[in-house]
Order: sequence, then C-alpha cells, then structure tokens
Amino acid sequence: MTQRGDALEGLAMDGGLQIVLAAVELLMIPFVLSWGVSTRLEILLLLSWLCLTAILVAENMRERFRWTNARLGLTHRLVENMTAHRPRVMAWGLQNLHSWVRIQPRRL
Repeated sequence: MTQRGDALEGLAMDGGLQIVLAAVELLMIPFVLSWGVSTRLEILLLLSWLCLTAILVAENMRERFRWTNARLGLTHRLVENMTAHRPRVMAWGLQNLHSWVRIQPRRL
C-alpha cells in the first residue's frame, strides 16, 4: 500500500513541477518571439492558440460535470429503487409490483 502512495505522491509532485515549468515557459515565449522576424504575427498566433486551448478545456470540464451529474443521478435512482424494492414487495405482494414499475416516470 505504501508503494502505491509513494507512486501517487511522486506523480503529484512531478505534475505540480511540470505545471510551474510550463507557466514559466509560457511567460518567456513572448520575449523569445520578440527577437524573430514576424513578432506580432507569432505572438498573435500564440495568444489565439492559448485562447483556443482555454475554450476547449472549459468545454471539456463542462461536459465532464454534466456526465458526472447524470451518472450520480442514475446511481441515486438505482440505490433508491434497490432499497425500496423489498418493502414494496412485502407491502404489495409480487402480483402488484409490475404495475408500480410501469407507472414510474423515467428520470435522467
């Protein structure tokens, strides 16, 4: 178990270091590009690429949140149905259970 914890800690530390280094590199790029021939065009392309990346990351996060909420809704519905199944069977009997299943609206 400690090996897994050490591996996870190593990945977290490396990932944090990589994010810091990427941020430093992104801050240094405009200065490096300013020495080039078409400075304005290259910096404009860099900024537009960063904006596109930010838009795609935001869209991906929105989709993941939507998917997670749908999955949790299905899980809650399953748990509710599983915990309420036995009391329904005991109260109504098996012959009336099929009528309850048909009339329940489907929620997603």
